[in-house]
Amino acid sequence: MSRPPYIRVATVDDLDELASMTQRAFISSPAQSYLANLRLPLTTAPKDTRARENQVDFIKYLIRRAWHLQGRITVVVLPCPPSTPRAPQRDANKEQIIACSVWRPPVAGAARKSPSGINDLRLGLLGLLSSWGLGLTARIAEFVQPIERAFQEGWKHRNLPTNPDGSWHLQLAGVDPEFQGQGYMSMLLLEAFQNAGPKAIFTLEATTPRARDIYTHFGFEIVKEVVIGKGKVDAHGIAASGESAVGFPVYPMIRTGR
Repeated sequence: MSRPPYIRVATVDDLDELASMTQRAFISSPAQSYLANLRLPLTTAPKDTRARENQVDFIKYLIRRAWHLQGRITVVVLPCPPSTPRAPQRDANKEQIIACSVWRPPVAGAARKSPSGINDLRLGLLGLLSSWGLGLTARIAEFVQPIERAFQEGWKHRNLPTNPDGSWHLQLAGVDPEFQGQGYMSMLLLEAFQNAGPKAIFTLEATTPRARDIYTHFGFEIVKEVVIGKGKVDAHGIAASGESAVGFPVYPMIRTGR
């Protein structure tokens, strides 16, 4: 009898597989389409091979940056995975990562960690600037800054201790499309809650209504809806103009200790 899927902490040898798996999960992400400055939706067609590789590079950068900052990266692993159309000759002795979560632990006091500019470049930012353009840093700021302001407002409104950096922050989470809807994100969230303890505070940004609804089910509350890229992109994060350039919603969310 084969073992059921289980959770473990990621190792450095997992990071590239994590990036490839997460890219498949985020191929239609409005946030990542916006950051990539896409003119057309990303597909699995051969014509989009290079664009998909660029997205993998972006996710590698996020994961390696989190690893550098001693983030907590957990994975759901499928022992002895079956062959699939995507991997018809899979090694039956090799585990398959089918879901992951990347958490930034609480930061004590005001000492928020951040890699130096040189380390950021070494972690993969330089290649991203080459493929996604120098405007990437401005798009990152346009994405991050209103979300950070929303969290500050939410913290003050709820009279929470410390500040948002004192929370467990979900930086990235994804499930392989072949395994979505089977409860693996629930496994990761429940494990994270148990690991952090009953009084921990959690934050995240849901970038789709579906993700928002999943996190709401697990006790997260929407701080406010933030619209990103209005006047520049459509609801899918694809470059647009005129009436279709409505931007896309992002939902900063908080789960307080119980």
